[in-house]
Amino acid sequence: MKRLFYILLFIVSLPAFATHNRAGEITYKHISGFTYEITVVTYVKESSPAERPNLEIFWGDGTSLDSIPRILSVSLGNDIEKNIYQDLHTYPGASPLPYTIHIEDPNRNAGVINVPNSVNIVFYLESKLYVNPFLGVNNSPQLLNPPIDNACVGKLYVHNPGAYDADGDSLYYSLQPSLQTGGQPIPGYVFPQASSSLSVNGITGDLIWDSPTQLGEYNVAILIEEFRGGIKIGTVLRDIQITVADCSNNPPVITGTQDTCIVVGDTLNMLFNASDIDGNNVVFSATGGPLFSGVNAASFNTTAISSNVDGNLYWVPQCSEIQKGKYLVSFKATDDGDPNLVDFHSLFVRVIAPEPKNLSSNVLTNAISLKWDKTGCSQAVKYKVYRRQGASGWTPAYCETGIPAFTGFQLIGETSSVNDTTYIDNNNGQGLISGTTYCYRVIAVYPDGSESRASDEVC
Repeated sequence: MKRLFYILLFIVSLPAFATHNRAGEITYKHISGFTYEITVVTYVKESSPAERPNLEIFWGDGTSLDSIPRILSVSLGNDIEKNIYQDLHTYPGASPLPYTIHIEDPNRNAGVINVPNSVNIVFYLESKLYVNPFLGVNNSPQLLNPPIDNACVGKLYVHNPGAYDADGDSLYYSLQPSLQTGGQPIPGYVFPQASSSLSVNGITGDLIWDSPTQLGEYNVAILIEEFRGGIKIGTVLRDIQITVADCSNNPPVITGTQDTCIVVGDTLNMLFNASDIDGNNVVFSATGGPLFSGVNAASFNTTAISSNVDGNLYWVPQCSEIQKGKYLVSFKATDDGDPNLVDFHSLFVRVIAPEPKNLSSNVLTNAISLKWDKTGCSQAVKYKVYRRQGASGWTPAYCETGIPAFTGFQLIGETSSVNDTTYIDNNNGQGLISGTTYCYRVIAVYPDGSESRASDEVC
């Protein structure tokens, strides 16, 4: 009888340690000094008896905390629950190596097709935080689209994490296998089979599966790497779960304008469409940097829910939105078929600084004095002055910034600040040549190295 009791106790206790983790990621935000806010998001099997009001997390600096608290738990339907854990951590200081923040939680949900014995495989997530004072503070990208979706056998599947980087850093995406304890490979793991291909677009982040061949649940990962000035400054590893069904439903299709740019103060007004060939109703939405830009946020308005929905992206960016990197806007269309299927469309928008205005010249003895109006964007740090002999005949394109070399202009000097709006060209003290026509243009330069459009030419 005692032996039977122990066996029963073991059977009852087993589910509490297993069978629930589906997908997730770890992100971080800089608070002050070396203190960061760490956020862990997990998507779990709601019907599992396993419950995690707290998670053990390894901060990457040799310390761990076994009680990072859960601050939110939300039922998403279809046996999916979203959990958010959050806490602050202060690092000891700068480090030549990244701090690898990670969690290891027993276990993944049972029955994942490409993860052998998934119910006994520890669920692993990690992100790398680089603390380098020469590169400035860093916030990881925030992933605005959930990492859990449906697909159909024989139908194209697309997922986009909807990454928004508040610092304007460049992001690079790559397809990765899901991992287990210690960030090690999972024995026997294989990428899902495809009738054609499975890939991730390194620039847009689109995960494209063309097309699933077998029913079931699958897990893959996307590695998102951040770069600033060509130097890696952070990574986020997102684990994704895709449920493939045998269905006649077709995903909706998004159509619309491709990548573009907009000069500060001008109006971006773009139209898009999401339609469903099966006649299912479509929910059309958008996420991304322009829609999270504070008081200058873009708007995305749609017509009433139907099988054919129009969407309008409207934005009038201001000086605070100027950055060297491009803003990514991710559009998502979700139908109400069985199962719900989605389509994604990615768009890059570059915000450009306006040109310096009212450049004028005055001829001096063997020199020329230039002056112009101070730029209306006060975060500019200086101006660059360019010169060539003779008129260029060049008219900058709308999206063109700086002074291209093919125009024949050469950089002859820089001002010391954004408030310095005059420059005297005496050819570095050698004097200019009398009787020669000299032509000038000026651009403004910003803290991240981005350059404005070129001023009008004055000769």
